[in-house]
Amino acid sequence: MKILAVDTATKSCSVAIVDKESIIAEMTVINEETHSKHLLGIINVVLKYADLDMADLNGFAVTSGPGSFTGLRIGISTIKGFAAALKKPMVGISTLSALA
Repeated sequence: MKILAVDTATKSCSVAIVDKESIIAEMTVINEETHSKHLLGIINVVLKYADLDMADLNGFAVTSGPGSFTGLRIGISTIKGFAAALKKPMVGISTLSALA
């Protein structure tokens, strides 16, 4: 089950593709600019590295807080849009659980 996971709750913007308990591809960018400038590009890079298309994904995960309000909105809105467009499930994950 391939999941695209996104974390935009902190200053770092992270994207990973996970299959069961294995990380297929991941990328993190630490930047002072808003995540909206980088998130879609990072997702494209990770998908290309994993040799996957959005249609190959089984679902999505995104950090849901605590964290930067603007960062959370960017990540959640992006993933919610993908999930709705592709009719795939999405799940929110506590930022604290993701960091542990």
